[in-house]
Amino acid sequence: GDMLLDGFRKLQEKYAAHVVEVRGRGMMRGIVVESGDLAGRIVAESFKRGLVIETSGAHDEVVKCLASLTITDDQLKQGLEILDQAFDAAISASSSTTIAAE
Repeated sequence: GDMLLDGFRKLQEKYAAHVVEVRGRGMMRGIVVESGDLAGRIVAESFKRGLVIETSGAHDEVVKCLASLTITDDQLKQGLEILDQAFDAAISASSSTTIAAE
């Protein structure tokens, strides 16, 4: 669980303007983002890259990860890399939409 928590905290630092907090215990973790719309885009971008995660929370604002207890360190690193790419793509798409709307 420490590796997952460390990875989520790094994402929280990198995307601080969009991440509210990191929640959970052990291999059940979530990243609370600024909106359900952003969380949905992150999950969709993750799925495109082969990572199956989901949203949760009252407004679907939590990007939830339920990692297997048998996951290897390499698999977990790969999943965190995919999640980082998904955050980047979802936030970039969000910024492009905002700029186009203005």
